[in-house]
Amino acid sequence: MNRAAGRMPGAPALRRLAAGLLVLTFLAPLPAAAQIAPSHTPYSPNFAVQLSKSTITEGESVTVTVQCIKNCIAARPAGYAPLYFTATMGISISTSLAGVSLSANRQLSYESFLRNSAAGNTFNQASKSGPTSGVLPVTIATTDDSASQSGNPNTVRVQAQVDEYAAYWGLYADGISIAPATLTVVDNEPNLQVSKSEVSTSEDGSTDTFTVRLTSAPTATVTVAVSSGDTSEATVNLAALKFAAAADLSDSNDPVYKWDDPRTVTVTGQDDDVDGGDQTYSITLDPSSSDTNYNGLSNTTVSGTNTDDDDAALTVSETAVSTSEPSGTDTFTVELATEPTATVTVTIGVTGGDTDEAAVNPSSIKFGAAADSGNSI
Repeated sequence: MNRAAGRMPGAPALRRLAAGLLVLTFLAPLPAAAQIAPSHTPYSPNFAVQLSKSTITEGESVTVTVQCIKNCIAARPAGYAPLYFTATMGISISTSLAGVSLSANRQLSYESFLRNSAAGNTFNQASKSGPTSGVLPVTIATTDDSASQSGNPNTVRVQAQVDEYAAYWGLYADGISIAPATLTVVDNEPNLQVSKSEVSTSEDGSTDTFTVRLTSAPTATVTVAVSSGDTSEATVNLAALKFAAAADLSDSNDPVYKWDDPRTVTVTGQDDDVDGGDQTYSITLDPSSSDTNYNGLSNTTVSGTNTDDDDAALTVSETAVSTSEPSGTDTFTVELATEPTATVTVTIGVTGGDTDEAAVNPSSIKFGAAADSGNSI
């Protein structure tokens, strides 16, 4: 980046018109009240990439601009000259989607004139952000093809970086940041558009959600069957979704939604008593319709992980017992904290001290999947 201080009023500006020919231009002096600040003033603006639309269908285009969203005002002593800041910003994109391109012009100009406020101690921003005079807007274009890209929306990350800037009248840029934007490109070939490819649940009953819609208007109702591949790990809140060219909500028990209306599927984690670690499952979306474009589609699968909340352990009811001679007894119980997948044998005996003073009965207990209740010792 280049950092430049503005010229003092009255100082000549050097401009080259042609080889060997130099022209001097004298800048008009500032009024006496508008002095040059004796020290630099930091300016740390936060910018953000702005898109004319955040979601488009393949074949459409969007316009890119950059706006200041934070720290757009710089403090300045009363009576000093206005602050001025300009920047040239380059736009870039990253995506795995084919057919996305930037226009030939890939730069934006940003200029900010910070004027002395009525209070005399701050400068308010009157900004102009790309395109400025003589600079074309940056556009992102997508290609409409005849192939179905995938069951999930495709995204394009749009970024900007400062290629060059200039700060005048004692102002200097420090810590400029530019937040990127994400463009969603919807495939317009017949398909299911699913908002997520993965969900996460837990045995404590936590849920996750995703949305489903069609990518184009069907000629007949499309029924999307929704099912879990392992209901012992996760369940879904509905068995099917119906979409059509127009919504029909007259039957609340069997609603038909408009094809481009995203509908939410809720996935709930299921509990068990086995310390089996995190388990995976899948949610299947199976479309069917008399519209042959949708009836011939392959299933779309959403992968899921159900987090285990069990820890294998022994649970003992007492930490100490008391007996007396000649035959006094005491008891405690033992059980498993989780359900075993095979027989567990717990051996019990007297250890340490005088083993002639006490005996246990039984000397071992076996637990299985159906024998996890307490046992007296």
